[in-house]
Amino acid sequence: MSDRLATALRQKEAFLKQEQHLLRNARIFYNLGFVPKNLSSSQMSAVNECIHTPGSLEDVKKAVGKFLNGQVAKMKKQKERSGKSASWLITPTGAGGKESLGSTLLDWINEGRYLYNSPEIAGDDRLSALRRFWSNVYGQYRYRKVFKEEDMPLREELLS
Repeated sequence: MSDRLATALRQKEAFLKQEQHLLRNARIFYNLGFVPKNLSSSQMSAVNECIHTPGSLEDVKKAVGKFLNGQVAKMKKQKERSGKSASWLITPTGAGGKESLGSTLLDWINEGRYLYNSPEIAGDDRLSALRRFWSNVYGQYRYRKVFKEEDMPLREELLS
């Protein structure tokens, strides 16, 4: 086997392993509460736009932060009137009441938590990885929205 072919195969193997990690991390993130009953289609679509439109990871962080700050301000006013937390203010599943979905999303993006246990990813690849991670989360959200509370069937070996 030529060196070029061996290199190409190693790269392909690394890419597939990275995809597996991003899919598992997306499933973990999604299960924190980024589901249709907590967030509207327009909210998830807006985050998708914030992640896929800017040209750099820093610009993505700013865009998502700006969007969420506006959303959280609205939700806090609603909470004052109704006494109930909604959408971005909801406590994530299993978080022990310490965070909100909005702060969880910002943490995962700003701290690179979507890369947890992924092969080493640096530089511009981090933006690409974030976009692939979010596409997995958003895909699960849309699937559940269409199939009414039924989770996307994924092979368990991919998620373990």
